[in-house]
Amino acid sequence: MQTTSSNNAILQFGVFQLDLKAGELHKAGVKVKLQDQPFRVLAVLVEHAGQLVTREELRQKVWPSNVYVDFDQGLNNAIKKVREALGDSADSPTLIETIARHGYRFIATVSTVPAQPAQSLHPHRSRILRNSILAGLTAALLAAFGYWTWRGSI
Repeated sequence: MQTTSSNNAILQFGVFQLDLKAGELHKAGVKVKLQDQPFRVLAVLVEHAGQLVTREELRQKVWPSNVYVDFDQGLNNAIKKVREALGDSADSPTLIETIARHGYRFIATVSTVPAQPAQSLHPHRSRILRNSILAGLTAALLAAFGYWTWRGSI
């Protein structure tokens, strides 16, 4: 049984990465569109990979207590959207197994992606722009100085 409990984690299963902090799902590096509730259902399932997550647990964790909706229809719709986003099937599941009248189990192996320093992932654009401008100005000044020196020797 796996349990991952870090809201800042990036969880990986197969070609998918689930970024809990950013609220994003990626497939082979490409962002997959997934609405908020289906994303939260997926996050709960992935965080409890290998364990049965009951329908009641999903209701408590995903649906606010002060909102009155047809929960069964809402959960069924959210699971359907998650399966569509993952390319999974209820008939022959590879990621989400339905436990009839009880809940769901995430059956794929989940690992945590090690955090990398933000600087190495995404260089700060303003620093790149500033360095490019400084390099351009330096080159222009050197060219002007060279021209001025050459012109003075004539």
